[in-house]
Amino acid sequence: MHHVRCPALVGRHAELAVLVELLGAARRGAGTVVFLSGDPGIGKSRMAREVFALAGTTGLPAVVGRAVPGASSAPLRPLVEATLALARRHGLPDRSELGPYAAVLGPLVPEWATGAPTTSGPVLAEGLLRLLRLVAPRGCVVVLEDLHWADPETLALLEYLGDHIADTGVLLLATLRSGEGDQAWAVSDALAARGSALPLPLTALDDAGVAEMVRACGLDPAAAAPVTAQADGVPLMVEELLGDYDSTITCGSTTVPRSLADSVRRRVAGLGQVDGSVLAAAALLGRRFDWRLVAEALELDATTMTAALASATGAGLLEPDGAGYRFRHALTRDAVLAGLSGPLQAEMAAALGRVLRRRSPELPGEAALLAADLAELAGDPSAADLLACAGARAARDGALDSAGRLLTRGLALARPAATRVALADSLADVRCRAGDPDAAAAATAELMAELRSAPDETVRRRAHLRLARAAAEAGRWELAEVQLAAAAVPTPHCPTEHGLTEHGPVRHESDAPEADLVRALVLLGRNARAAAAALASGVVDPALAAGRPDVACEALQVVGRAERTADPDEALAAFEKAHAIAVAHDLPLGVLSALHELGTIDLFRTGRRDRLEAARAAAVAAGAARLVVVLDLDLGASHLMNGDPDAARAAAASARDGAAALGLDQIHVIALGMVPCAAALRADRVGVERDIAAIPAGALDADADAEAGIWGFARGVCSLLAEDRAAAVRELETAFTLTADAAEVRPLMWWGCWALLRAVEGRDAEAAIEALRTSPAVVNRHNAAFADLAEAVLAGRRGHGEQAAAVVSSFGPRELPWPWLRHLARRLVAEAALADGWGDPLSWAAEAGEFFDRFDTSAIADACRALAASPRAGNPPVPVWLRQRGVTPREAEVLDLLGAGLTTTRELASKLVISPRTVEKHVEALCRKLDVRARGQLVALAARRAGDGAPVRAAR
Repeated sequence: MHHVRCPALVGRHAELAVLVELLGAARRGAGTVVFLSGDPGIGKSRMAREVFALAGTTGLPAVVGRAVPGASSAPLRPLVEATLALARRHGLPDRSELGPYAAVLGPLVPEWATGAPTTSGPVLAEGLLRLLRLVAPRGCVVVLEDLHWADPETLALLEYLGDHIADTGVLLLATLRSGEGDQAWAVSDALAARGSALPLPLTALDDAGVAEMVRACGLDPAAAAPVTAQADGVPLMVEELLGDYDSTITCGSTTVPRSLADSVRRRVAGLGQVDGSVLAAAALLGRRFDWRLVAEALELDATTMTAALASATGAGLLEPDGAGYRFRHALTRDAVLAGLSGPLQAEMAAALGRVLRRRSPELPGEAALLAADLAELAGDPSAADLLACAGARAARDGALDSAGRLLTRGLALARPAATRVALADSLADVRCRAGDPDAAAAATAELMAELRSAPDETVRRRAHLRLARAAAEAGRWELAEVQLAAAAVPTPHCPTEHGLTEHGPVRHESDAPEADLVRALVLLGRNARAAAAALASGVVDPALAAGRPDVACEALQVVGRAERTADPDEALAAFEKAHAIAVAHDLPLGVLSALHELGTIDLFRTGRRDRLEAARAAAVAAGAARLVVVLDLDLGASHLMNGDPDAARAAAASARDGAAALGLDQIHVIALGMVPCAAALRADRVGVERDIAAIPAGALDADADAEAGIWGFARGVCSLLAEDRAAAVRELETAFTLTADAAEVRPLMWWGCWALLRAVEGRDAEAAIEALRTSPAVVNRHNAAFADLAEAVLAGRRGHGEQAAAVVSSFGPRELPWPWLRHLARRLVAEAALADGWGDPLSWAAEAGEFFDRFDTSAIADACRALAASPRAGNPPVPVWLRQRGVTPREAEVLDLLGAGLTTTRELASKLVISPRTVEKHVEALCRKLDVRARGQLVALAARRAGDGAPVRAAR
């Protein structure tokens, strides 16, 4: 017997041509996922090695990761192996280049692990894609072997990669065995159906291919035909059978093995007893194994062990693998295992397990999984405890699917009631964390069944409360209420309309704060905001007293969310207190959440961005990639309100791309609608329509409010700034009509413009104001201010000019801190005030014109100047000598009145129906423009002109 390995790839010309073409595409920046599938031994790994070698000759980095059979496969094992190989060969980029994704890559890049809970979902997959782009900007090849054995987390990441790999230059080649790994095949089929992956099945070689393979091995196909005829065209079988074939013996006297298992058994039988024991022990450890562990378990010295490894390698059963060894093929290992009796497996597994635990008592990494496998094979009761440990580690690392499988397996093995309760409790916790209320409810029910054998009141209450919280977070209010009731000891309290007791059935001091927090979440979910705020407020102090600052922070955030519309000041105070508690108790997630909430309040009330920016920086540091996307969207809105179109566009585009990558559909839709709004700030109609045309067809169909934003802001505001009044009216009315079908109405900026424009145009403004004030849009301070200004326009039109002017004067930079919105309002109000004879429209228009000149929107700036130059009813035009000095009509009117003897601020304010503050501003402007230093000099100038018989407004 001798080892035969075909030196050439035979009979795969068509498949190889496809892969060579995909290698070229990767070099050009086009990525692909390929599933190379087929029966065991068909040549999948051989084809993958060929692609790996070709990548090297063309300069593409190439790495390999492998899944292994059984529960000893740690979560993400193939991807960890491939990522570490890439890092070793090409180095890692600076963490800052990855933004928030660096912090979540810890499961794949251990040196970046933070110790915090991680995720194995889309965020991690997106982080991997970005890492691959940075490490291999010109493309690379990633081979994932034996995907049929892969863990659920690897498969979930692979599905994401398949959907997003097209523009990365990554060729990902996965091998998949026919008839095994249903979950892996489901991913392959789903990706192929979406056009996100290419299935490439390998079939058996035909007779010509087998003959070619025999010749490549240096043998005569005709002489070997009786042997190779038994291979059924499977390349591995051809090699194995040729290894048994002795060309010096005639075919007639050759014994032809019936199967690969027969071949392996013959080879093992040809080895010595020690060599066979080495192979048997190695097979229990996996295809790749630690030969030192085998030597120690079998009590073999280095010389004996080395000789055994050499014998097995010479027989074609093992092959070198770096500094270690592996079975030549997974089927080879399977055949060795199949030849072991149950008692021998148990004895060897026990010996290997003892050595493993003696060498590494903490059982780090995959050692815990391997120890559990060995204990189970040995019939050792500690297997359940080891699986519990492995499951807890997987849950800690965010691999919740793997954790569930390990804990389920442990529960099946556990015998002591206390152990079964502990495992069932951990499994219920994992199901709750996974966000599937139905699976969580089933696991909790199983825990309740176990508790009948080992009652534990603390575990029971905690389990019901945990499930109640998971249900509340998923919006399953009825399930949450049922679980809250189950957690509580019955009391005589009567239920309320929401199924909760009147005062909340707080039954146990240690559980009370969290139980009431969950009740508050349910009330908030049912839109009982006042009740939710009251209940959550009562949680804060007890939670702090019980040593649960995290619960106190969450309760304050419920208060803030509940009060956000009814009492913004109370909401602000709640979020600020939550932030202070989180900082004092070193709760990074609490700090981050509170900063985000405070920043959102700032967005709609003050115009500040510092807390949003601080929240984004904290989210990047924490690896909270989803929150970074949300904050980019918030910052985009803030930049729009503050009139910075470039920053708004950049933030909106970042949110759009991030949301698309992470599957945040609602955020993606909102961001798509925000991008065109940046061009609206420049009154750039062409740019607005170009950006709208770039939105994928149908993308906004499911979100009427986002479409309303397109009409109201992108188009309507653009038309206002371009002074296209007819278009603005039409577009803003379209926006309002669309909100009738909106599932959610957001506080977008167009609402206030719509209501104010209706008032100026005389188009049923009362209905618009009422609609705005009763909509969620009113939480935006700008919208509320514009509603007030719309009412002022109506008041002025009814003859209440002094009242209307006072409202307008009350909205200065502090009260309406967004300059372009403040001056847009003044431009619109000035038009109505001028027509109806109230307030100070000429000054308002002049100030707005100066602003819009700087804002680089010429149409509205010109319109403002035209308004400012308009004569007020009964007043002559501003004389040339004053116009040359930049004096506005209203300022000229003030100068006239000063010359007529009205010299006090109060007299002037009363005469002009404007505020005293506005009078002072006019006087200051006149002194500056007419080059006089004090008000007395201005009065003297005005009086002198009047005494000369030449009115101030006469031509000079």
